[in-house]
Amino acid sequence: FINKSAPIPEICQIMPSRWGFEALCIMQDSKNSFHSRYDSVQKEFDDLILNEDELKKELGRKEYNNKKAELLNELDEVRNELKESYGNAELNNRMKESAEKYELDQSSGDNREISSVYPMFTVQKECPLTGYIMPAYIYNSLILLLFSIVMSFMSVMMLVYREKIAEIFQKIQYGKNKN
Repeated sequence: FINKSAPIPEICQIMPSRWGFEALCIMQDSKNSFHSRYDSVQKEFDDLILNEDELKKELGRKEYNNKKAELLNELDEVRNELKESYGNAELNNRMKESAEKYELDQSSGDNREISSVYPMFTVQKECPLTGYIMPAYIYNSLILLLFSIVMSFMSVMMLVYREKIAEIFQKIQYGKNKN
């Protein structure tokens, strides 16, 4: 059964490079110094703007404007301090878009099984069968470990049964040559 409406082509689910690339992108985005500091200050600033009317009443206009200016200065400092060494704005934007799309899919009630288990470039993933939510880079590392175990097992089986496998291939080749 191939789900033609799946957001990720089915063949990608068995490609180890897909899982490794996704894990590296997520780790680079979520674990680097730039985005971890910048995103926390940006969230604080966004909350300040979102609750502007309430905070102006509570703190007063002057104190509110001072807090806003302080946060803007802190954002600029973080940008200037770390932008050359760390951060990848394009990757960060793609991660945010992916997270927003996943949240929209989940909230719309269109819970396709494949998209809820295998979303691409989201920070957290749900483990099938258990429902346990874990960081995506750990989940992807476990998938890569599973691939490695399966491939190792297949290699050992091929070594153990190499004569029988060689015999089968010889019979196949002999059958082709006979015709």
